[in-house]
Amino acid sequence: MKETKKAFHEQVAENLIEQLKKGGAPWQKPWEPGDLLAVLPVNPTTGKRYRGINSLNLMSRDYADPRWLTYKQAISLGAQVRKGEKSTLVQYWKFTDERIKTDDNNNPVLNTEGQPIKEQVRLERPRVFYAAVFNAEQVDNLPELSIKAPDWDPLERAEHILQASNAMIRHGEADNAFYRLSTDSIHLPHKHQFPTPDRYYATALHELGHWTGHELRLNRDLSHPFGSEGYGREELRAEIASMLLSGELGIGHDPGQHVAYVSSWIKALQEDPTEIFRAAADAEKIQDFVLVFSQQQEIGQKIAQGIDAQEANKMDQIKQSTAAYLQNISPDLATIASRNIKLLNELTQGMPIRDQNAITLIADALRFVRNGGIDNLEFEEVAQDKLGFSIPANWNGQIQVQGNAIQTDENGVKSVVSAHSLNREPQFWGVTMQRDDQTFQWVKDCESKQEAQDLTNLLALIDVAAEQNEHEKTIKLAQIHENRIRNDPISTEVSISGAKTEQNDDNARQYLIVPYMAKDLAKAAGACWDNKARAWYVGPEADIQTLQRWLPRNVSSQQEPAIDPHVEFAELLRAQGCRVDGNHPVMDGSKHRIKVEGDKSGEKSGFYVAHLDGHPAGYFKNNRTGIETRWKAKGYSLTNEQKVELIAQVAIKQQNRKAEQQAQQIKVADALQKLLAIAPAADSEHPYLKEKHARPGDLRIVPQNADDLPHDSIIKIGQNWQEVRLLREEYPDNIVLTAGDLLLSAQDIHGQIWSVQTIQPNGAKLFAAGSRKESNFHIVGNNGQGLDAAINTAPAIVIAEGYATADTLSQALDCPVIAAFDSGNLSKVAQDLHEKYPHKLIIITGDDDHHLESTIGKNPGKEKALEAAALVYGSAVFPVFAPNEQMSKKLNDFNDLANKSVLGIEAVKRQVGSVVEKVSQQAKQDSLLRLQIPIEAKRQEIKQKRVLVR
Repeated sequence: MKETKKAFHEQVAENLIEQLKKGGAPWQKPWEPGDLLAVLPVNPTTGKRYRGINSLNLMSRDYADPRWLTYKQAISLGAQVRKGEKSTLVQYWKFTDERIKTDDNNNPVLNTEGQPIKEQVRLERPRVFYAAVFNAEQVDNLPELSIKAPDWDPLERAEHILQASNAMIRHGEADNAFYRLSTDSIHLPHKHQFPTPDRYYATALHELGHWTGHELRLNRDLSHPFGSEGYGREELRAEIASMLLSGELGIGHDPGQHVAYVSSWIKALQEDPTEIFRAAADAEKIQDFVLVFSQQQEIGQKIAQGIDAQEANKMDQIKQSTAAYLQNISPDLATIASRNIKLLNELTQGMPIRDQNAITLIADALRFVRNGGIDNLEFEEVAQDKLGFSIPANWNGQIQVQGNAIQTDENGVKSVVSAHSLNREPQFWGVTMQRDDQTFQWVKDCESKQEAQDLTNLLALIDVAAEQNEHEKTIKLAQIHENRIRNDPISTEVSISGAKTEQNDDNARQYLIVPYMAKDLAKAAGACWDNKARAWYVGPEADIQTLQRWLPRNVSSQQEPAIDPHVEFAELLRAQGCRVDGNHPVMDGSKHRIKVEGDKSGEKSGFYVAHLDGHPAGYFKNNRTGIETRWKAKGYSLTNEQKVELIAQVAIKQQNRKAEQQAQQIKVADALQKLLAIAPAADSEHPYLKEKHARPGDLRIVPQNADDLPHDSIIKIGQNWQEVRLLREEYPDNIVLTAGDLLLSAQDIHGQIWSVQTIQPNGAKLFAAGSRKESNFHIVGNNGQGLDAAINTAPAIVIAEGYATADTLSQALDCPVIAAFDSGNLSKVAQDLHEKYPHKLIIITGDDDHHLESTIGKNPGKEKALEAAALVYGSAVFPVFAPNEQMSKKLNDFNDLANKSVLGIEAVKRQVGSVVEKVSQQAKQDSLLRLQIPIEAKRQEIKQKRVLVR
């Protein structure tokens, strides 16, 4: 059986995975300034480089020459692809299409020459097509490769980019380079610490790539900890962008600092081959964003080429305004705007400097006159100065070119008329511009059609540069690009198809423009799907009356109105396998759990956060599949009335959800209290207690069955994990426990029990579903005497994370200790206890997760403990192990110190006991202060004397 050919993205990903394993992926190859490797893949017939995944795919091939072209393009240059050479595919997407404009009666609208007028429309579904290209080394008779030296000093241009970005760059604070999201700052060693200047700038630009991901710029997810998969994905984007920037600027590229991420890159591409496509696209966005800052450097060069200083200063102001504009708009819009700037620069590339400046200056003036910043006369003077003729201030962007002839009437009077009306060849071509009132103003006569076309192109570029709507600008740029390629006499079929997909659909089919949300309705009415054309068409037995609304003539060229963000985000969740019911989605900016396909009873493997503020946006992750999705509402604004309505709906949902949650928590708490009343006491033979050398205290054991509970109890008990699984599936709204597990009650400062933590023999810990854990705790070593008795007995309030650690400390200190269950609950418990017992000093005995610092770059146990201590003006103490003991055995808490360290329980007594003694002495001094110092001064004095230790 013939093997199915793999998809393009799978082929590219597999090839890059193999190269990653060997250290030979494009962004893994180092180069020095001036190396041939630094030249990115380029098409020699168009002069444009390949972008995104195409660039990586071509660079991954074993060729040194950066030139790639199609078979027909090679023929057009008088060259020939050698027989037997294998081509490489490149992929292109088309987002807009061209169609004939029609009037209200569905008749084609004609221009003055009788030709149909065409318009650009945005495709509902972008189309993809492929081209086969060959490297120059596979082609005979091509000219020798000639690489022009840049017109700039690479290092000066790199420095200019760093300065123009206004990024906060700090030197010398550390020996490594990094970007810190919390302070939005780049940290680098001193320049002299780098072996060469180009290494410094390559590193700085790499970190500038991370800097672009801030939410105020390109808004990538930078919150992942060091060493995580998310961190590796961001590093992949920055490294590819660093390679592209190095190639663009002509500086070196040193990937040696990022070998640690190779395994995570391989894993990411194996799990999702399309990740490399997204990474390459994001890298291009990074490069586009950064290169905007380099454009200001051209000002000095233009002065050297004869441009007067006043004009150069004006150009500089415009570039600075552009940079400021990109900084102040939304990240999503900034991406589009940066891309538009890049395309506009490509379209003006090769034009005389004065023409380029004319486009920029006249477009700037046109924006001002449209916004009322200057008057019509001032604008027309700018146009007259730069073009040699005046253009109307109320120009609507439309241009007409008409072939004209001179007609002489019977009285010998000459007049200009359309050559088409006389059925004659034009003698010259007139260019007119349409005003807002639909009338036309003549601006210039041209001797040849080409001259008229060149002028039309110039005016079209002015119009697109003046366009303030970035989405409209994108469509106009695409139209100019397509027209330019179509009018290019050496354009090949492939290059034309790159701008305009060939119209080869079956003429017998009547195609439809069906929105995705309406596909089921269209299908029910008889619409059929053309898999090749990727479009719907009228089927042989269709209900044409129903489908008529989606015929092209009945569909506006504009996008459909925005749908309710709730509906849109709900559709996204459903598409990702979520079970959207109840109040979901709750778009309040908070974290929410949701069921996904494959979840069992009680499981919620989906996680999302979404908001309606400003531009509605959200994030979703399926923890079962690992797939993450970021969402932004379609680019439409809601009316004030819609915003008010949505905000009100959210508020009502939040209120209802909170009330339901509180009612459920009370119901669960009542059931758990009844369970604790009948549960047998735990003994020291429980496997977990034996492993931890912990006392049973007032712990309970989950009974063998629920026979002694009320018949309507929401608690079910299984004998093993298989039975528990079945019970959870049968009773999804109940609490299902495993017989024999330990039970730890979780109470608040008033003694109310709200939850229980279960501990299995292997140490696995769970809280009862639907219960309230936050701010609750368990008192260890108090013999059930209550919270007040525990606090009064102890010299200080000692708080630990888990039960076993709290019990170890209670034994060592011979006093009650509070177990907060985990590091995330330390601050809440400490604050509640501090509020109730303000004169009792608090000691947080934290876990030192030292082994995690080398893997994820964070020490959550230590960080949370220090945070909790700071909030209550208390002290934090951490275990100190014997040399080399902590890392080798992964020890992290005081229970480990007592039972797994050579130092033993005596070390716990010394390390924590000394802090308790110090705090006790401090408490006595504080008592004296309270008798002598006014309250506010006393409070400040106490705060100053309390310190964090160890």
